[in-house]
Amino acid sequence: MRIISILASVAALVVLTPRLGRSADPRSEAVIIGCLERTGAGAYRVNDHRSQRAYQVHGDNSTPMKTLDWQVGHQLEIHGTLQAQPGSGPLRLDVSSVIEISPRCLPVAQKDKG
Repeated sequence: MRIISILASVAALVVLTPRLGRSADPRSEAVIIGCLERTGAGAYRVNDHRSQRAYQVHGDNSTPMKTLDWQVGHQLEIHGTLQAQPGSGPLRLDVSSVIEISPRCLPVAQKDKG
């Protein structure tokens, strides 16, 4: 029973942690949780609440139902593929699916500075 519990914990960490390993494939799967912001026409950003890292978010804008426009200002769990950007800019997240956590952005707890 203990082995099953350990395996379940490891599986959850693998699925829920953004990975940026040095492999032959420069793309990696990630789950980002944060508030979606619009940065321009068809351009979006999300700051991951867990890592405090910013990501450029790119979705399928081919139809009004698939666009991320209606999710701006919402707290989301975004699943997708990460790509490194040239220079030191934020990573690019190509969205594969979105789960709404809240229809409004939730306050982020501040870490102790002591």
